[in-house]
Amino acid sequence: MGILPGRLIGKPQHHIDAAIVIGVFFTRDEKIKDACIAYCNSLGYKYAGNISLVSLGEITKKFGAIKYKLAREEAMVFLGDFLRKKSVKICYLEEADIDLTKELKRMNYRCDIPELLSLAVAIRSKATVFMTLDDCMLESEKFIAEIRNKYGISVQKPR
Repeated sequence: MGILPGRLIGKPQHHIDAAIVIGVFFTRDEKIKDACIAYCNSLGYKYAGNISLVSLGEITKKFGAIKYKLAREEAMVFLGDFLRKKSVKICYLEEADIDLTKELKRMNYRCDIPELLSLAVAIRSKATVFMTLDDCMLESEKFIAEIRNKYGISVQKPR
């Protein structure tokens, strides 16, 4: 998993879903966009951040599809700075994550596999919070409670 920079030791471990980073550029709701920006700015200070390789793939696919070259380059620079300057740690997939994703899918069949894979990686990496904008997770109080009780991780959205 890598070594945390000294300033992040003891900080709560947050795992970031792709929707949070994508929300900085593509969310039309200004309140949600502002919450995503504020949350991203707090990483590396208030929280230690992790992101799965699956989420990075979703982000780069979305950013790569930006029509205008200058805007596309700005988004990619943002992503690079986000990872480097905020000391966001990239978490790779492991075989156990696939099995856990299947279990999570049984718990909430409405969620898409990439989001559940990212949640599985967050659970394995011992994150305390999984930050997402995914309605299928956030709208199911039963799912949120099951995840918290069984795995000790809180599913939240930026505020």
